[in-house]
Amino acid sequence: MTPYGLPITPPLSAGPVAVVLQSGALASSIMTLAQARNVGLSFLVAMGNETMISATDVIDYLIEDEATKVIALFLESIRQPDEFARVARKALASGKPVVALKIGRSEESARTAMAHTGALVGDDAVNDAVFRQLGVIRVSSLEDLVTTAGLLGYTGPLPGRRMGVVTPSGGACDILSDRAQDEGIDLPPFAPKIVHELKQIVPAFSTVHNPLDVTGYVVVDRTLLTRALQAVTNDPGLDFILCLTEPPRVAPEDPAPVYEQFEGLSQIVKESKRPIVLVTNTGLDITAFGREVVDRYGLHFVGGMEHGMTALGKALWWHENYRASQDFAGGKQLQVSKTSDNAYGIEAWSEYQARQFLQQHGVPVVPGLLANSPREAIEAALELGLPVALKVQSQDIPHKSDIGGVRLHLRTVREVEEAYHAIRMNAERRAPGSRVEGILVSPMRQAGTELLVGVVKDPLWGLVLAVGLGGVFVEVLKDTSLRVLPVDRAEIVAMLEELRGAPLLKGVRGGVKADLEQVVDAIYRLTLAALSVSDQLQELEINPLWVHGAEVEALDALIKWGKAM
Repeated sequence: MTPYGLPITPPLSAGPVAVVLQSGALASSIMTLAQARNVGLSFLVAMGNETMISATDVIDYLIEDEATKVIALFLESIRQPDEFARVARKALASGKPVVALKIGRSEESARTAMAHTGALVGDDAVNDAVFRQLGVIRVSSLEDLVTTAGLLGYTGPLPGRRMGVVTPSGGACDILSDRAQDEGIDLPPFAPKIVHELKQIVPAFSTVHNPLDVTGYVVVDRTLLTRALQAVTNDPGLDFILCLTEPPRVAPEDPAPVYEQFEGLSQIVKESKRPIVLVTNTGLDITAFGREVVDRYGLHFVGGMEHGMTALGKALWWHENYRASQDFAGGKQLQVSKTSDNAYGIEAWSEYQARQFLQQHGVPVVPGLLANSPREAIEAALELGLPVALKVQSQDIPHKSDIGGVRLHLRTVREVEEAYHAIRMNAERRAPGSRVEGILVSPMRQAGTELLVGVVKDPLWGLVLAVGLGGVFVEVLKDTSLRVLPVDRAEIVAMLEELRGAPLLKGVRGGVKADLEQVVDAIYRLTLAALSVSDQLQELEINPLWVHGAEVEALDALIKWGKAM
């Protein structure tokens, strides 16, 4: 260990945000940024190599610390996933937001695997899903880390997404409108009574709507912005208000008017029935005089519209999760599946074996018969009903179509016979030495929505469920939602709703509307099947899970084990 010092520029301000870093060199940068944004710190520690005390130990302490309202983290790794999950749940239950900058989003950190699911589920994607499940706010920059933590530390609960905006700039109104849409924040029209009141306040050339531009006339009438803000605070259709304004920068010869102006603003903020978030145009540092004024009147300014709106979106998400966790107290909790350390070889099952496993656990599977001769294939096709599909079955051939091992839409006995011979020949030529169990014969299904549903074992968090658009869209769209197991049916519904392709399940453009209850039940049963063999399972994938109204069936499946069953 090499001890060394980092420069710290006084004065240091105490405040509601605690910072825990797995990087010593960034400590002074975070402290300087917090000073520049006037975010007071209750605690700051760089953990070094965590030989004796871990980041989770410190988080556990900070949850009990009365001076700390928000915990900000810079994480390079999560060494104790079960402990991290425990303290994150504890923080959420205690009403203390955790804001984390977790590095490792690059492709180099992603893990690949034999099934599509493993290729789509990289380490960082799993971390992201886990953070969401645990109520941890994830940010992507140091600026957002400090800004988001500061907003949460200085602003009370945000009760909803209906935002009112008061600014002195039409251009800012446009920027904030765009960013509100990005963050899922609503901008409802002002109530008629508030519109009438505002028309008595703003200049005649101003247009009264939300967002409100009180115009540049603020340089003539210094009370214009605060009077408009006061009126908007009484609008019953709003949950909170964003006011775009700036702290003073240069001390005038007579600071009394400045003090009077910000004392009035402070009074409005403190007496408002709805939270008011003060946001600056850009992320300029607060000057020494500006800090003196805002500290005097207990005001907090969020630094810049871009980072400010990002912080608002994160804060709203956290407050929604916190309220949901309070309503659901004592319910389901995220449990980290333990990964067994073993030196067993990886072995995949054929689709036929995987289908039997799924059927045993109540997962609906398309009918299928295994054939080992052209005659058996023909008999199976006639029994199941033409048209049919033929697929080679071998644990050594996970992607059957790559070697010409699949034939679809076979409508006659002759086509079935020819397809059987072709598949056998392709397997011998393109996958020599493969252990072929036979040729699976299954009935073709009409057009429907195809989903990918898979479970893959993450080395850190255990079993992870992936749900997304399946079939040929898997690699193209990568439209996937992730959760660490276990999950309940409500969580699966939320996963489906997160997909960009969710409208396909609702029957867009003449399509058949899916029976969501049946879809969710099939996925839920798959998760139970995976959890029943969690020690051995590496990957379990259905691609596609075919959905047509109330009909839900697995059309293809793959299982990969870490050791023999």
